[in-house]
Amino acid sequence: MDFENIKSKLLFEHGRFNKISFSDNYCYKGLYGISIDSPENLKKYFKLPEHQKIINHMLKHPSNKNLLYIGSAKDGESNISERLYDYQLGRLLIEKDPPEFRAVFYRKLGSVLGFVAAEKQKNFRFSFDNDLLIRNWILEHLRVLHFNLDDDVNKILDYEKKLIRELKPTFNYRHNPEKCKEVTELHRINSSSQ
Repeated sequence: MDFENIKSKLLFEHGRFNKISFSDNYCYKGLYGISIDSPENLKKYFKLPEHQKIINHMLKHPSNKNLLYIGSAKDGESNISERLYDYQLGRLLIEKDPPEFRAVFYRKLGSVLGFVAAEKQKNFRFSFDNDLLIRNWILEHLRVLHFNLDDDVNKILDYEKKLIRELKPTFNYRHNPEKCKEVTELHRINSSSQ
């Protein structure tokens, strides 16, 4: 799949992204985008002073105001099911409660929703009850698109960087020329990197 085709699909309205199903299994490498139905739904559980600035950041780019995050599955044995569903969307937390959990998007989302880490550390976790609330929120308000790049694995990193630079998703920090400092600060409050 070529870059322009992926970019055009990431600009789709939220309703054209796929509903999240934790029973799906995608064993290929590639890219993914995560979309929110309405930026206002970030306020569902708690109303934080940072919310309006985050929403304004999202609305600054009206062609893709619903696009929250772009990520990839490109390393080692990693695939879309593992990176996107198990980690970034939290499937593994609920089903297996792993001792280690690598998911920057999930931790940023939980922080922006107003949840506090069970223990402040770099790869912090939320309580199990809060994880259930976050996962229910994900199923209700987020949708995804993913793209099979098994035949073009060497292009994944370049595509990812370029898509982030051009589309400026609010939850992406690296490669984003218009970082949303409020998302970063809320995430930092829960981590040990204060």
